[in-house]
Amino acid sequence: MAVKGSNGAGALDTRLLREEATSITDTVARIVRITDQVSQGADTQVRSLDDALSGLNQMTTSMTARVNYTLSPNLSVQVYAQPFVSAGDYDNFHEQINGRAIRYDNRYAPFAYGGNPDFRFLSFRTTNVMRWEFRPGSTMFVVWQQGREQFLPNGTFSFGRDYSDVFSTPSTNTLLVKLAYWLNP
Repeated sequence: MAVKGSNGAGALDTRLLREEATSITDTVARIVRITDQVSQGADTQVRSLDDALSGLNQMTTSMTARVNYTLSPNLSVQVYAQPFVSAGDYDNFHEQINGRAIRYDNRYAPFAYGGNPDFRFLSFRTTNVMRWEFRPGSTMFVVWQQGREQFLPNGTFSFGRDYSDVFSTPSTNTLLVKLAYWLNP
């Protein structure tokens, strides 16, 4: 979509690339090398599991937005933003007891996993560029990049809460200035 400004010089170019990869899946997750130590008096029993299996309910959403705005032939602004949220909830843990058993019930036994592998990952990346051509062939770029990222042990997904939390996570900001000056001999 292109829109000309009132003086004919400004233009707005918006492209909303919606890559909403939303999926709720029940899948099997492998947890490799879980060590369970049980202390009973002076004896310590260590059990190492090669295959602990679980169901995974996961929801992932993301969006990519890009806006290019030309203020004048010499001045333009570009904005790129990408929020991302993924939440996963593990349940129904099993351990493999006999992988060659014919009956499914004889292959796996319920397993009481003591940890919490649930997760909620929040991320937001943005890049904002201002380009100013102050003389023919001479350009100044001002770039501001911001990254926000957080990992939480809660595996429940709530669209409003999660996208609100994305913008309240601590940020890392970078400001770059590039000046290209053309020397005319």
